Amino acid sequence: IAGTGSAGLALVEGERHWIGGFGFWLGDQGSGAIMGRGALRRAALSLDNPTPPSPRPADILPESHQGRDRLADGARHALP
Repeated sequence: IAGTGSAGLALVEGERHWIGGFGFWLGDQGSGAIMGRGALRRAALSLDNPTPPSPRPADILPESHQGRDRLADGARHALP
């Protein structure tokens, strides 16, 4: 299952095996929320210049009202 969250279930010889499903704070590595958070983190890092800018953060910054204070404030109030 992948979308706003992520989880997996396998039925092997009648036994269930779960992976993920812990929610935003503990897991969901394949979720849109985690991927979005990663994109915002990359955009924030590009403002400090420790990582080379990439096209994706450049696309995000205008959406985030540009500038470190507004980016940080927006991220602080964002929900998954």
